[in-house]
Amino acid sequence: MEHTPGHKDCPACRKHLVAESPIARSLVYPVASRQWIELRQFNAGSARAGYVSARTLKDFEDYDKPLCRFFEELTLEEIHAGHLRQYQHERAAGKLGPGVKELLPVYLRRTAKKLCISIKEVEANPGAMAGIKAYIESLPPREISPNKINQELSMLKRIMRRAGVWTAEMEDHYQPLRNIESDIPRALTPAEQEHFLNEARARNEFVYCYAILGIDAVLSTIEERSLKLGDINLDQGTVMIRSGSAKNKYRIRTNPLTDQAKWAVERMLERARSLGSIEPQHYLMPFRNARNQFDPGRPMTGSGIKKPWNEIREAAGVEWFTQYGLRHTGCTRYAEDGTAIPVLMSLAGHMTRRMQEHYTHISEAAKRRATQQRTSLVKKPPTSVGDGGTKSSNGSETKPSFRQVSTQ
Repeated sequence: MEHTPGHKDCPACRKHLVAESPIARSLVYPVASRQWIELRQFNAGSARAGYVSARTLKDFEDYDKPLCRFFEELTLEEIHAGHLRQYQHERAAGKLGPGVKELLPVYLRRTAKKLCISIKEVEANPGAMAGIKAYIESLPPREISPNKINQELSMLKRIMRRAGVWTAEMEDHYQPLRNIESDIPRALTPAEQEHFLNEARARNEFVYCYAILGIDAVLSTIEERSLKLGDINLDQGTVMIRSGSAKNKYRIRTNPLTDQAKWAVERMLERARSLGSIEPQHYLMPFRNARNQFDPGRPMTGSGIKKPWNEIREAAGVEWFTQYGLRHTGCTRYAEDGTAIPVLMSLAGHMTRRMQEHYTHISEAAKRRATQQRTSLVKKPPTSVGDGGTKSSNGSETKPSFRQVSTQ
């Protein structure tokens, strides 16, 4: 459909009115949600322009999966507050997670990779298929946080509003779950950090560099994996966290590299170039398609270093430590060094008030320790009688002068 000159009475432009019209209330939820998500996509050949970020679209897709499992046979006009409460119960109990049909392709690939055979060979083995299905069915239900359930139902509300079926009665009867504030993640102590890094250096240099960059440059694991070659400036000793990898607009920043972090980046650059990342838009940690085959146009996933990471943390005796703890450990080290909170926030990006108070407490405690240590090192002037005076040759007491005290 072509545009008319000057877009007057333009049918190509008028089609957008159809796209922006309310979603039909008679649609079953999976069809309606697909339309709603597609309305938020912007396909004009631009990587920067869009109605929402790519990360938000990914969140919508994730929220939609359990909603589709529960509401797959219900139209929007059939959904009522009782359904929403039942959804909360089932979702909290882990009953709406992916089933055998969705997980089977994942475990087929894992089994084939482990046995070094093709997926078709695994599918042709009845015993192997039965074992995989039995294993999937035995998986324990995954605990879902109340915050996540609220986010999922919030998307459902938006879709129903668009269809004109979210009524005042629905709003009055719907009760969101109580939000639970996230626990402050546990950071490595200085001794644990040294032990962990020593184990990483001895076992896997890439993981060692990955950990150094996360701690010293205060980067989250997603920010690290999203780094492109063009985001790194070794001459200035900085890395740039762009909007594509930042959790929110406050996390877009440029962080300086310590000497140790700069060395780690240099080593990672050498590795990236050997794997085919040579252009500014290529990723520092490219995605592995297969053994010795990497795609520099895609970033490594969180499972890219999962196996060596688990081995290292087990050897270091910190089995609880995850990749997400690198940024928090870095923030903790800076706070322990007495770094001012505004400076720390500029390094870490946005943090909640609770986290600010946490790091402020650590920073203030570090300042008190430093003050106490300095006080203990100050030499007190010797005293003889009274309030610090000395006796003259005739026996009368004299006060020490400022110069006398300051030179002792």
